[in-house]
Amino acid sequence: MTGSSGLLGRILVNLLKNDYEVIGIDKYVLTNEPDALALDITQTPGALDSMVKLRPSVVVHTAAETNVDLCETDHARARMINVEGTANVAEACAKSGARMVFISTDYVFDGTKGNYSEADQPNPISYYGHSKLEAERIVMSKLPNALILRTSVLYGWHPSKLNFATWVSGGYVNVRPSGWSRITSIRPLLLTTLRRRSVQRSSGTAVAYST
Repeated sequence: MTGSSGLLGRILVNLLKNDYEVIGIDKYVLTNEPDALALDITQTPGALDSMVKLRPSVVVHTAAETNVDLCETDHARARMINVEGTANVAEACAKSGARMVFISTDYVFDGTKGNYSEADQPNPISYYGHSKLEAERIVMSKLPNALILRTSVLYGWHPSKLNFATWVSGGYVNVRPSGWSRITSIRPLLLTTLRRRSVQRSSGTAVAYST
């Protein structure tokens, strides 16, 4: 589980650890976390050799730079994490034979249509969306059995990280009616999609749009 200290990764680890052997992978790992591996996915693919040695059956890649505004002002950082980091993880999955579950985003669409499905043509208008779409294509080119999950505005509880729901409830942002988006609770998302699909072997790359 890459990005295991983040909002999605942390909840996913806690949900799955009772049924599966789960190893968290993150740049920031506490010394009292026995089932965690300190790795920086933005380093060269060789830096992920320790992940390859674990011989995982599934790698869920949640690590990303998800601050959309920051991605617009710092393209280099966004690309390093979202594109190059994902390419490194995909390469490690290819070496270890693991199935990769890549958490993508509905920002790969332009937002003009709404109610998107897997069959809709991506057309990102933000750099964040562009970086995630490029990463999707890298994953598909390297891993024929990958699962790409496009999510929309995730929310859930984290002891230190904010998300859309906590921003609004805490008064950190003023929300103006500039558009519509479906917000997605992490727990149902994980239980209904990841548990059913990510641990099953597949003969081809699948793209799922989950809201």
